Amino acid sequence: MVISVTGLSPADSWRQALWGSTANTGLASDLADPDGDGLNNAQEYVLGSLPLTAETGAALTLSAAGTGLSAGFLARAATGIGYAGYVRRHTLETAAEVSGPWTEVPTCIGVIGTGQTVAIALPVPAAKAFYRLRVWLE
Repeated sequence: MVISVTGLSPADSWRQALWGSTANTGLASDLADPDGDGLNNAQEYVLGSLPLTAETGAALTLSAAGTGLSAGFLARAATGIGYAGYVRRHTLETAAEVSGPWTEVPTCIGVIGTGQTVAIALPVPAAKAFYRLRVWLE
């Protein structure tokens, strides 16, 4: 006897919990932004933010710190419905131009989110610099 069980993907479980359907349509679409905060549902899923509650504040903050800079972010854990078996990782990247190329900041590569606030000390760049936070699930 062979028993086959088909379940929902983690992303479909997340969508089902929020919208009562796994259909990638309307407000539940990956590209929809039902809370109007500038992050679509696919981005909200990866970031671990709530797609029906507008986020306040930036995912990444930069501030002066002594003779350098400090980059900070909340490294959310991959917990709850839709995240079974995943960890959320965070890498800080920098570039001289917004178009890239982007390189990883050596002190912040693949940080696993556990709900902690992360602060990274950065030197003041000799020229202009751009920073971004890359977040992914694995």
